[in-house]
Amino acid sequence: FCSMGKRNAIRLSGIVNDLLDISKIEAGKMDFKFELTNIEPVIESVKNNLTEVAREKELVINYTPIGDSVEVYADSNRIEQVLTNLVSNAIKFTPNAGQIEITSRVVNARELQYDQSFEEDIKNLQGNYLQVCVEDHGIGIERKDLNHVFDKFAQIENSLSRKVGGSGLGLPIAKQLLEAHQGTIWCDSELNKGSKFYIAIPVVESKILTLN
Repeated sequence: FCSMGKRNAIRLSGIVNDLLDISKIEAGKMDFKFELTNIEPVIESVKNNLTEVAREKELVINYTPIGDSVEVYADSNRIEQVLTNLVSNAIKFTPNAGQIEITSRVVNARELQYDQSFEEDIKNLQGNYLQVCVEDHGIGIERKDLNHVFDKFAQIENSLSRKVGGSGLGLPIAKQLLEAHQGTIWCDSELNKGSKFYIAIPVVESKILTLN
């Protein structure tokens, strides 16, 4: 009973924090600490923090870093919050004994590939971006539902989403945090085959250093 109470308290705390975050963002009162940031340590931190959670479902989290050392102008804590949400979702919706892949690379805005559902958010982007992808092999999302994924309180209807629950605010918060970074977030998915969630943050051009 104590264990059950602890789990429910943690879940309730998460929902309250999501409500507070979305309220702060919409009121323009979310605090950001922008600075030149290397994203790789942030990704490694998220991976390490969630490895034990993934292990409980016999899941493996793999991370393939970019070939270039780049910096972005970002609040590393907020980017970690976004990535934690994406990887946590991947863990929730991936069957036991599966894999979750995290990759990152630099890509020009003209080369971004996305479903037309996200064209309004992406079509005006210019220059180079650091793109991070979190890929799972879980239940997936029907294409007709893609444009609702980032709606507040949205829970795409299926038996597993009802089972794992959640506030329905994690992805809308992620979207608004990325917009505050002059970036964006989108996804691609196929029902019963898995999902890929992408974030893109502008690269500080003078900080692109090719590794030989």
